[in-house]
Amino acid sequence: MSEKKLEFDIKLNEKDIWIFSLYSSNRAYLGIFNILFTLASLYVLVSTWGESGISRKLVFLACALMFSVIQPAILYLKAARQAKTETIKKGFRLELSEENIVVTQDKNVVTASWEEVYKTMIRKNMIVIYFAPLRGYLIPARYFEGNREKLEALLKEKTMLIKF
Repeated sequence: MSEKKLEFDIKLNEKDIWIFSLYSSNRAYLGIFNILFTLASLYVLVSTWGESGISRKLVFLACALMFSVIQPAILYLKAARQAKTETIKKGFRLELSEENIVVTQDKNVVTASWEEVYKTMIRKNMIVIYFAPLRGYLIPARYFEGNREKLEALLKEKTMLIKF
């Protein structure tokens, strides 16, 4: 890659935060557990329908909806609240170069070396650069503007990359 920086002026919205939250809460073993729990709840609900009372039916219906409807709805409400905070509304500027990563918001500037990156995640709808297990910068796909290949190449060269 040349000396050119990749620069992104990012303003996250509730959908960006929600999709990221869904990925985070349903990945790996947790996602498998969520699917198995939902299927088991549906199986018990359907197989015992005729012999179950209303309270038992409601419990298993709630269990079946827990990870397919209730959890996504709760995550959406949380994302909507988070998107309304001043920090998120202001957005941030992310500059990536061969040497480092610079994040700017208002007059606050944070410069980090590539060695400080914990890992990166590439998805169709977003790329996340993590600096710790719970701290990262999200780049929604609408900001790539033809730079996706350059960005992915830089991340593959400089960080531990995961795709999920």
